[in-house]
Amino acid sequence: MDQNDPFSHNTAAPDIMDFVTQSAPPKPAATASSVPTILVTDWHRSHLLEFFREKNIEFHPDYSWKTFIWLIAKFIVNGREEEIVETDWKKMAGGGTAMFIKFSTMPTFDEGVEILRSSKAFEGCLVERIRG
Repeated sequence: MDQNDPFSHNTAAPDIMDFVTQSAPPKPAATASSVPTILVTDWHRSHLLEFFREKNIEFHPDYSWKTFIWLIAKFIVNGREEEIVETDWKKMAGGGTAMFIKFSTMPTFDEGVEILRSSKAFEGCLVERIRG
């Protein structure tokens, strides 16, 4: 037993780590350019934070934008991660931001569009459907 290795002996978790970090979102099994995609433009971090508060989703304010978007997608599919194909965001010309959420099924895609369009957090943002 190596006393310098915190995992080689019985140590209480608080002695090792006093915080929890969000793990990176899992990569989808397959990606496709022809899957239904939700495109949200003209959003900012405040929109993401407000969405999480509105839907009572636990979050840490220091999560990356990519993690916030992944968690929004996971909320839309009610935890069924296999229905999420891909999530991402990009800077647009002119300084705006675009969020992409790709789903494997049309019903999930339609539900996601409705959830985001009806959210007060994304009022003022453009939520578009891009059918594959």
